[in-house]
Amino acid sequence: MPLYDTFSERRSWRLRSRRFLIRVLSAVPALLSILFAFVAASAATAGPIDDLGRFGAAAARGLAAYKAHNWTVAERAFAEAYRIAPQRTQALYYFAASAARLGETDEALDALNRVADVGAGVSLDPDHAFETMAASARLGRIRAKFMRNAEPHCRCRTIFTGAATPFIAEGIAYEGIGVAPVKPDTGLVANGI
Repeated sequence: MPLYDTFSERRSWRLRSRRFLIRVLSAVPALLSILFAFVAASAATAGPIDDLGRFGAAAARGLAAYKAHNWTVAERAFAEAYRIAPQRTQALYYFAASAARLGETDEALDALNRVADVGAGVSLDPDHAFETMAASARLGRIRAKFMRNAEPHCRCRTIFTGAATPFIAEGIAYEGIGVAPVKPDTGLVANGI
């Protein structure tokens, strides 16, 4: 039994299959460009986890140079670390400290301002890197921003003060629905615990 009953059916099938093939082949460049765009986008948006090793290496170089008072190498290493992982503000803070040690006041203040804008509440200048800029009004504004960032976001009341020496806080728990009131000036809970 023949597959096609008439010549016209066979001819129309060939025409339809040719049209289909032409449509598919004409869509190949568009499909390839879409595929290329997806591959390029995934490569361009590689996450910070991909570069964690590079960040660690650059930050370690920066810290070693900073401790050795080699401010130029430290500044370059911390700039590289910040470019790799901009969400880690420690690199930007140490970049600012290195820049301040080199006398690059504007770069140092710009970097400190970016650290403060992120919301960090760091102790500014523990190693006196910014003391040459102490009279700067701009540093005063940045210092005030750091202080605002460090303020608590709610009214808080201390209900327990731990030991002065470090300890592992195991077994501390609250029972009941509420918290027992604290005796004034003692820090002890009112019910004798």
